[in-house]
Amino acid sequence: MPTFSFTADTNRFRSKTEQLVDRAFQAGRLAVADTVRQAERDLEGMMAGAGLGRLAKAWTSTVDGPARTFTPAGRVRPNGKERTVGALRSALYGATITGNRGQLLAVPLDGVGRRIGRGDTRRANSPAEMERMLGRKLRWIPLSGGRFLVVAPDTVRAARGRVRAATRRRVQKYGEGRDIPVFLMLPQVTLRARVSLAAVHARGGAFQETRLRGLLVQAIRQYSGGSR
Repeated sequence: MPTFSFTADTNRFRSKTEQLVDRAFQAGRLAVADTVRQAERDLEGMMAGAGLGRLAKAWTSTVDGPARTFTPAGRVRPNGKERTVGALRSALYGATITGNRGQLLAVPLDGVGRRIGRGDTRRANSPAEMERMLGRKLRWIPLSGGRFLVVAPDTVRAARGRVRAATRRRVQKYGEGRDIPVFLMLPQVTLRARVSLAAVHARGGAFQETRLRGLLVQAIRQYSGGSR
């Protein structure tokens, strides 16, 4: 009885299959890379919009793992030292700040700079520094909850609203000297979160899904067109 046999040689498809797999690897990695860059830009924009301009550029993004993997992973992480990381953590999650050893926290008010001095001598402003600058004692007014309002007596608001001692020349130019509030002293300060990581993550997930689908469709079309 005659016998017929059939053999399928799939070797000729091997290279095309490997090419398609390589394109899938590339699509996944590129989608993750584009997503973390997009998330980085998203964070920068949200921080700038929240008035945190100096922290807007404190991010960097990377794609980890080998090039040939079906599960590429990307990260957006802080790009800075411990102080920068702490500031970012406060912006993202909020924080409660207390003074060292029970000291009060000084919050500068209008016309009082947060820092004084120049160059290497630049330092945080405080009631003690303000007294040295004005050449007079400040007056502490007790408030509720262990807070104090600190006022500078016999002072004027000079150029750009800065608080200065009421000298004869300044009185002639800016008016009579008076008590001007310069600091609010607080036992602690609670900072609210100013940027939503959940929103960034949700937008990143949607972006990645759309980007990955587009890249995979493109890879399959290239594969199909090349195998005709």
